[in-house]
Amino acid sequence: MTNTTDNRQINKIDGSVMIFIDAGVAILSETDTIKKVYIPAFWMSENPVTVKQYREFCNSTNRKFPNQPKWSTD
Repeated sequence: MTNTTDNRQINKIDGSVMIFIDAGVAILSETDTIKKVYIPAFWMSENPVTVKQYREFCNSTNRKFPNQPKWSTD
């Protein structure tokens, strides 16, 4: 990836903007239970991944592209 700022980079493969998400603790709660979960730092696309981008990812990493769901009209 190419640096643009400390927390944003350009993906060299498809030109998408990636944002760095700092590590931290998430608080999850259910009815009467509260749980703290540590989440490590990670990079995330600034915009949703398109079907085209995901298909290209599957092809370039030899992963099977999932079948289209029966409910989908795409």
